[in-house]
Amino acid sequence: MELPSFRYHPKPLDTGAIVKQQGHCVCCGKDVEYMYVAPTFSIHDLDEKLCPWCIADGSANEKFDVEFSDPHPLAVAGMPQAMIDEVTTRTPGFVCWQQPTWLGHCGEAAAFLGDATPKALDKMTSDERKDFMKTGRLDREEFGELMGIYRPGANPGIYHFRCLHCDFSRFGIEYS
Repeated sequence: MELPSFRYHPKPLDTGAIVKQQGHCVCCGKDVEYMYVAPTFSIHDLDEKLCPWCIADGSANEKFDVEFSDPHPLAVAGMPQAMIDEVTTRTPGFVCWQQPTWLGHCGEAAAFLGDATPKALDKMTSDERKDFMKTGRLDREEFGELMGIYRPGANPGIYHFRCLHCDFSRFGIEYS
């Protein structure tokens, strides 16, 4: 069975949010070959118990009132409620040190690409660098130090998002 597509998380296998793993989905009751392994925010224990299809069609949210990322940052950024709902209730979240913060650009949520690679950080435009420094509350010295120590999957975490309209790269940062 082909995996569903997610507008705001186009490669969840590459980011590790979904893995090829035999499992039983507690939402649809099916035995499946792919399971969601990133965080869930619900009163129910849903860790590694949901399939990607139940996330994509919204049935996991409907049945368990589960969210996969925090709606607040998108709401504060002025995103439309329908978009916030798609990102938080029908899009896989991502593994990070704290609670996932979804970034946007051009008035829409951006696509999550995973942990930033050193190559992506090296290719930042000056506007992208300024945006990252502002978002991360970094001065020039701190930015330089961070670029010298950063490794994907380590602390601090830097997460790469790309605008669906203009390809602007945004980077979120967090510490354990």
